[in-house]
Amino acid sequence: MAVEGEFGRLPTTTKEMLRRFDGAKLFISGIPFVRLFRLSNTPPLPPLEWAPEWCIEEFTRKWRAAGSDRQDDWAIAMMNYGALVLLQADDTVKEWDTGESRWLLKGLAFGDWIEKVMREGELIMAD
Repeated sequence: MAVEGEFGRLPTTTKEMLRRFDGAKLFISGIPFVRLFRLSNTPPLPPLEWAPEWCIEEFTRKWRAAGSDRQDDWAIAMMNYGALVLLQADDTVKEWDTGESRWLLKGLAFGDWIEKVMREGELIMAD
C-alpha cells in the first residue's frame, strides 16, 4: 500500500479492515455514531460524499506531528463525542478525547473495541 511508504507498516487489523471496506459511517437513530476513516488515495470520492480530511493519512499525519510518542499510532476513526480512535502497531486501540486532551481508553484489543462500539450503540438505541 502506498500509505506504508510515508507512515510505515500498517497494523494487520487495519489492512484487513481496509481490504473489506474503505471508510464507513455507523449510525444510530440517524446520527453518525462512529466514522471509520478511508484511505485518500484509493480513488478519491466526490467531495460531497466524503471529505478528504476524513482519511487515515490526514488524521495520522496530524496526530503524529503533534508528539514524539505517537509514531506507531494510526488514526482509524472518530466517535461522535469527539474521541479520535487510534490503532497501535500491536493491534490495540486507544481513544483520545479531542476536546479535553486526555485518554478515554487505552490498550483494548481491536475486536473488543468493535464489541464495545456495538454495545454502546445498543444502549443508545434502547433509550
